[in-house]
Amino acid sequence: MKDFAPGGWRADQGLPGSSRTLDARIVSQPRNRRQTAKRYRIASIGEAPRDIQLSGRPAWLLEELIRAGSTGLTAADLPAGLRVSGFVMKLRRAGVPIDTLTEANEGVYGGHHGRYRLACRAERLGNSGHD
Repeated sequence: MKDFAPGGWRADQGLPGSSRTLDARIVSQPRNRRQTAKRYRIASIGEAPRDIQLSGRPAWLLEELIRAGSTGLTAADLPAGLRVSGFVMKLRRAGVPIDTLTEANEGVYGGHHGRYRLACRAERLGNSGHD
């Protein structure tokens, strides 16, 4: 069986110090991965463009919002299990203007959800440090 991570354990060997083996689908994520910050230029109407640095999920979500354009996106458009509103909050705290439009849910589970859309022009400039 293949190693899942360099220096890691193999599912058929079990955990170190344990007599039981684990299902091969359970894979731990590598720890202490260094995330390279990505640089973006944010240009709001009536303001001078400014550069910000983001990494991790907020950077990923900003790129998704850029790709979505004026249509925007909802949590249903993204992989399940992500707390999209939390990443939107982090982007807003970093100075990225984002509009939230409220839309009605259809079907049995009626209600409403948010559609997030950039309220500015944003472009990726490249990685800071390592490109």
